[in-house]
Amino acid sequence: MVLWDAGMSMSRHPGHARPQSEDDRADALTAPAAANFAPCEGEAGARAGGSAGGRPLVSLVIPCFNEPESYLEACFSSITNQTYPDFEVLVIDESSDLSLAATCAALCARDPRFHYLRPPRRIGLPASLNMGLAAARGAYIGRADADDVQEPDRLASQVSFLERHPDIGVLGCALRAVDDRGDLRGIRSYPLTHRDIVRRMQVTNTMAGCGVMLRASVVRAHGEYDASFKAAEDLELWLRLIGRGVRFANLAAPLVVYRQETTDRNAVNWRENLRARLRHFSGSDLPLRLLGLAIIAAWSLAPSFVRRGIYARTQLSRDGAARDGGGHDGEGRR
Repeated sequence: MVLWDAGMSMSRHPGHARPQSEDDRADALTAPAAANFAPCEGEAGARAGGSAGGRPLVSLVIPCFNEPESYLEACFSSITNQTYPDFEVLVIDESSDLSLAATCAALCARDPRFHYLRPPRRIGLPASLNMGLAAARGAYIGRADADDVQEPDRLASQVSFLERHPDIGVLGCALRAVDDRGDLRGIRSYPLTHRDIVRRMQVTNTMAGCGVMLRASVVRAHGEYDASFKAAEDLELWLRLIGRGVRFANLAAPLVVYRQETTDRNAVNWRENLRARLRHFSGSDLPLRLLGLAIIAAWSLAPSFVRRGIYARTQLSRDGAARDGGGHDGEGRR
């Protein structure tokens, strides 16, 4: 693995804005990352350092694969302009187009908080994410995609919530979905409370992977993404963490502008979705779990135009109202 610090030479990885395939992760978690980025030993340790002379409180992990310069410029600028300043950005770049990789590195070099990591070969999305997790120094680890835009208060909102709610291990948010021209498709809202997130997770993914922030202590205790998954790696992780007692929440506000060129998923995605659910199947909420498996199986067999139509009617709202109630920031969790 090659790691360039933006403050020293080149930097950052654009890439994997949407799921890519993965091979193995053996080379993703190698010595160079560990040598350059000591893992955070706790939230207190990160706070004690801060951006001035130690570890940042937040590490933002961005996988990247052949993203055009305009997307990277928008993504990175939205992060640089965050109202919360105590962060680092780890860009893991698997771009096969060397000119795009060089562009990404040059853009990252503009801000010393950005660090560019490049695997020696294609390793896939889950292993790229794991490379970022291994290099992260912050007590809080956020996810972002290289073709998305972060609202200015995304980090501030999520850090504030996690600071006030130490029982929450994984925090998500709503998304403002746009097409490839930037036109609004609608708002993707998610249940706010742990109870509703867990129940609805049996039939759909109730956490937006590109907008989550989780505690580094959760990763250390329960493991990283499973790199054997070619898709649905985030769903597998959420189901695993739920089974181990980690508590979840979502903010009602759409804090990410999510570029969504299609509302459909391919056969690999549905197969891996089912695999994740079968792996973590248990007797709790049995009727709902069985219903979820049946729905996913039927959904995978439905014609694509049917899936697109149902998705548009059930997953997107034009007014942005959050489903399942709760406060603006997800207060009143049960």
